[in-house]
Amino acid sequence: MKALILTIADLVLFSSCKELAIYESYMIEEGASLASSKLEWIDENELSFDAIFDSTAIVQSEGHNPQIKLNKLLGVVDFDAHPSINSASFEWQWNSDHLDIYAFNYSEGEQFAEMIGTAQMDESNHYQITLTAESCIFTFKNNKIFLLRNKDV
Repeated sequence: MKALILTIADLVLFSSCKELAIYESYMIEEGASLASSKLEWIDENELSFDAIFDSTAIVQSEGHNPQIKLNKLLGVVDFDAHPSINSASFEWQWNSDHLDIYAFNYSEGEQFAEMIGTAQMDESNHYQITLTAESCIFTFKNNKIFLLRNKDV
């Protein structure tokens, strides 16, 4: 049975100001769209994490067509809104020999997506989403993308 395994690190700060990465793996069974583990809800304006993709993220498409669908990595939902109304997330898509990473959000039900960079297999990368009054700021590999946030939140 094939499953996608994604490793995400939570950075823990200690009094000596050193960071210790604590990794947790999330498995998505073949044919499923949700991970076997759930994350806790937080009430913050920033989501920051590291992630490593392994070879199970390689998606073999039929024929010569590349994968069309974007896959959700991790994100946030504004207040109690439905994710397809107001949310921000990193998404990924397998592309021949690497993963394209996208900044993706819904603002008042309208979708926005923009490629922010690429990731290689077994490479640890840092991802950050910061919510301001007007924008969702996505940061990946020193690249920043600003996408509109719902005006009513």
